[in-house]
Amino acid sequence: TSQIKSRLTASRKFSVIETNFEEETASYLKRLASNPLIPLAERILVKKGVPPDLIVLGSARRIRAEFTDPFPDQKLGISIPKGNVEASIQVISTSDSLIKYQDSVSLEFDLNDFKTLGRKITKDNLYFSTVELAAKKITKNIMDQIYPVLLTSISKDNNVSLNFGEEFLNAGDTYEVFIRSNAINDPYTKENISWNESLIGEVLITRTLPKISFGTLSTEHRDVYKQFEPKRYVAYLKENDKQEKGT
Repeated sequence: TSQIKSRLTASRKFSVIETNFEEETASYLKRLASNPLIPLAERILVKKGVPPDLIVLGSARRIRAEFTDPFPDQKLGISIPKGNVEASIQVISTSDSLIKYQDSVSLEFDLNDFKTLGRKITKDNLYFSTVELAAKKITKNIMDQIYPVLLTSISKDNNVSLNFGEEFLNAGDTYEVFIRSNAINDPYTKENISWNESLIGEVLITRTLPKISFGTLSTEHRDVYKQFEPKRYVAYLKENDKQEKGT
């Protein structure tokens, strides 16, 4: 959806490509794009033109948003927002047609989730707000899998910078920091499916800007800054922070 598209492009890791062709060429490409014998990723390339390295495919099977009475037997006249989204997502590499990420999700949102949007929820914006929450969660899942939060620098005093800004990180959040070692590859397809990772500490986010964030690293390891290498230190939102945010 447009919500997911806008959030992915805000990460500066994804782009939206739109290409216009003359009528005869468009007709020919349309026939190719509908040929089931051509791999899916190649059909999309033909249909949409040459995109960046990855294609995101998704569909929402169900979106439900309503106000419910938490105490129906007491007839207090209270109503709170509730939302449910069922969706499927695929991220495909255009170079080799391999699926980099795939998931089918059923997301439930309650009052605490809607509060994180920072606005009053009404009947007029309930549906849109539910979609926005789902887009945030789905985007976060995609980014964690393909473009996770990385430490981009570590100082001698364990002050760190991270590669995402205020669109994805919040001041006060705590992230667990892992150091990556060897890649884990699928024995059949040889594609990279994960990494060996070891927990080294936690980062408290202290400040966020549009394209970068800053924090302090708490760790028992000494002189981490001496071992720093790009793309080696990855950060994931701590589990209790996820629960507090209702994700």
